[in-house]
Amino acid sequence: MKKMTKKQRSLFIILCSCLVLVIIAGAAITYFIFADRTNALEGSYARQSLPDYKQFLPENAIKNMFDDKGGFAYLVGSNIYYVNGEYKTTSDTPCIKESVTTGEGENTTTTTTLYINVPEYGKKTPEELAAALNCEYIVYDNKLVIFSYKENFVDTFNDVYTLEAFILYLKGADEADIKNAFVTLPNFITNGANNSVYYTDSNLNLGVQTQIYSLQMEGFDTGYEQVADGPMIIAGQGENKNNNTIVRVFNTKQACIAQFLAFPSSVKGGVDVKAGKLPGTDDILIATAAYDSSIRAARSIKVFDTFGTLCYSLIPEGIEAPYAIEVGNFTGKSGEMCLFVTSRNFNPGKTKCALYNLKDGSFLKTIKGGFNKNLSTQKIVVSSFTSSTALDKAELAMSFSVSGDVYYLNCEKNGTWTKAEYILSQNATAIYDSAFDGQLLAATTGDTTSEIIIYGSPDSGINGASMLNVGHKENMFYSTYAEESDTSYVDYAKFNHMRTDYDNAAIYNIRYLNDEKLANIDEYWDRLKYKDWTFKLTSDRVAMFHAHSNMWEPCFTHRWSKITSLTSLISITDTETGYPAYVSIGRDNLSGEYVELNSSFYVATYADAIPEMAKMRIYPLRTMLQQLVTEFRGTEGNPENLVAVSPVHEHEIDVAGSIGDYHPNMIKGFAEYLLSLYGSVENINKHFGTGFADEADIDAPRYDPEGENLQECRGDWDIYGKSDYFTQWSLYTRYIINKRIMEAYREALIAGFPPESINAHQIPEGDAVGGFLGEAHTRLSPTDVVSICGTAYGGTRYGIIYNNPNNFLALSYASGHYNTTLGEYSSLSGSWIDAYEQLVYFRNNGVKFTHVLVPYDSSSAQYKNVSNAEKAAIGMLQKDNEPRTVSTGGTGAMHPVYRGDKSYNIVQLGDSDKNGLLKS
Repeated sequence: MKKMTKKQRSLFIILCSCLVLVIIAGAAITYFIFADRTNALEGSYARQSLPDYKQFLPENAIKNMFDDKGGFAYLVGSNIYYVNGEYKTTSDTPCIKESVTTGEGENTTTTTTLYINVPEYGKKTPEELAAALNCEYIVYDNKLVIFSYKENFVDTFNDVYTLEAFILYLKGADEADIKNAFVTLPNFITNGANNSVYYTDSNLNLGVQTQIYSLQMEGFDTGYEQVADGPMIIAGQGENKNNNTIVRVFNTKQACIAQFLAFPSSVKGGVDVKAGKLPGTDDILIATAAYDSSIRAARSIKVFDTFGTLCYSLIPEGIEAPYAIEVGNFTGKSGEMCLFVTSRNFNPGKTKCALYNLKDGSFLKTIKGGFNKNLSTQKIVVSSFTSSTALDKAELAMSFSVSGDVYYLNCEKNGTWTKAEYILSQNATAIYDSAFDGQLLAATTGDTTSEIIIYGSPDSGINGASMLNVGHKENMFYSTYAEESDTSYVDYAKFNHMRTDYDNAAIYNIRYLNDEKLANIDEYWDRLKYKDWTFKLTSDRVAMFHAHSNMWEPCFTHRWSKITSLTSLISITDTETGYPAYVSIGRDNLSGEYVELNSSFYVATYADAIPEMAKMRIYPLRTMLQQLVTEFRGTEGNPENLVAVSPVHEHEIDVAGSIGDYHPNMIKGFAEYLLSLYGSVENINKHFGTGFADEADIDAPRYDPEGENLQECRGDWDIYGKSDYFTQWSLYTRYIINKRIMEAYREALIAGFPPESINAHQIPEGDAVGGFLGEAHTRLSPTDVVSICGTAYGGTRYGIIYNNPNNFLALSYASGHYNTTLGEYSSLSGSWIDAYEQLVYFRNNGVKFTHVLVPYDSSSAQYKNVSNAEKAAIGMLQKDNEPRTVSTGGTGAMHPVYRGDKSYNIVQLGDSDKNGLLKS
């Protein structure tokens, strides 16, 4: 067999859509409760669909503010108003501001009052008009007034994105602004049927976020080439004695939207999963069969919907478990999706094959034999394949694991099995369909590489078949200190760190605002449009992408460089609170700076409910990722050159002298967080020993027994590190950081980056606090969510760690992370041997890229010693030229995806002892 060249590999892997099945933070978990865990169940049950996520879009969230009586909304200075579900236009502006100035000189006071002038009631304040209408009202941001007959119809803190979207509609904003508006994410999600509701924190749930934001941005022309979504993927735990039978449903962005246990937890060994869409409907049903049927509870086939609800359970008559299953239109009849069932331990002379209707499990027909009677009983793999001219009709292939025989079945033509003219080669395990005409694919075994065999057609025989290393990319190790090479498994990759948050016109132009305009910064924000936040991917950066391998880090962070625009922003004070509007604040209510490696930064706040900060973080990043993904997966894309993309950079809260950020919105958010947990101020006081009078009185702990304090200790709850109340404050601050990270990940997924190409850049918290970086020894830098959210992992790490069995990399590797990137790294050792041993450890424990950054003065002897050691170490690794094998070694199931001229195949990399990396 001939090997394919690197160029041919590039052409084959045109859309790199890969993921590792790890636990998804906040994902919906549905377990079926079995009445009898010792016996297999049989019967039919109610079916339900996935939730309609459109209900959460801003336009529908706005409607949900009002009941059947309707309501009204007005925006200062706009001639558009909202009444009873409709936007109407008038010749004047019903909502106005009037200012009255009293006093003289330094004693001058200006009072601004809102008025709504409508014919029925005349000119009234919001309070007066609400009294006349006998309804509730809110004033948001001193410019939006909403009247509703519904109690508690909106929360001006938690629903800020819905209110901001309402403003866009009332000001007649451009489509770009409306389509890119942020969405208030739900905590309770229902599909509107079967009284089924689940709770999730959508802020940490990439499945829910990508579902909702994809709908919100649907149909919007970004102005850049938009890459196609992948298919919806349904995956089960592979065949391994330690596995359970968890099934996960991934949306077209490859984010998990549902997961459930197909069989009782007593059933081990993994689960076979096949899915099909019922003709003429949007219903997708998932058939599951346990690989290990040693206990009775595993001896049935269970069929679920994509919400994880059991539809029916089937015990095939006369067929012995464990079962081999496949789904497709095997009869050729219009509107009939079939479930094929036989025994995995196949006896050619005795084993029965049968077809059932996938819709309800009703029996259709028995499949006749035609097998060589001399074949021994052996495990089989059943797969379906289709003709490109009739994609709605499927045929079957049965691969015998020991003998290598392959049989085909066309149920429509003759209903009997026909032996292929060839047998599988010694290392091939099963035959699968290909998206390309005249091709069939075979999975193979292997310890190091992940290869597939490509056959020209079912009848072409073994001659002319070619081998393709589909896991070559996963065998690579990259470093900024490596030499560029076309032949080595160790190669150079450039690290591209870009601050998107202030590389855009909206932030840049703040430098031109005088003091008066800065004092009225809201007027500047109000004038901005979505296009003003655009980040431009320059031609030089595009050329860089195609020149060599790259690790990209387009990002926002809390660390603000001391440029003119940001210096202006940090000087702005919130008129309501009197505190800085956009920066982090210490427990003494003062803002400060952050110093790291002799560099000083302003510290921005990550607090919720500051729309302009959200736009600064997300809009430039969104536009950058939309451009970058085109170079990766577009028509002229180069998927081989992307090592990874990290849309984040060391996100943390690091206010020197304080634990946490005391920005007013952080305090408000903390109060909301506590109320969501404990229900009332009274319960909070009872649980923690606090003495808050009302919600507005809730505060964070501020007393540091080892630091300077501007106030007396207010009780045990107020002391750093001494109470459960402090623990909750610490957890809340970490939660805010994780929210900001997940927002960035969401943007990368929506742009079209596969989950396994998206990496973190977090400092493990113990290193952040106890390390040599930075002056804030109370840095909060969580790594929990980034390690379990369904993407790849990454971080910053300095020093020798490979001799510590509990190092952060050992933990991530044990959790299933095999494509880790280190955005900042140095062994800090002058010994090239130590540096080399650590690189070998990295290669064997999931690291694929290191950005070497020696944190010493470049003119010092220490810098030169460490730098030379790092270069010698990577040079030796390159000389060894050994592949990374943590996620490769054999191939598994394959499936064609038909996308016109961009059809492709998805293949599972790795054997049953490794995570299943799905790659196209």
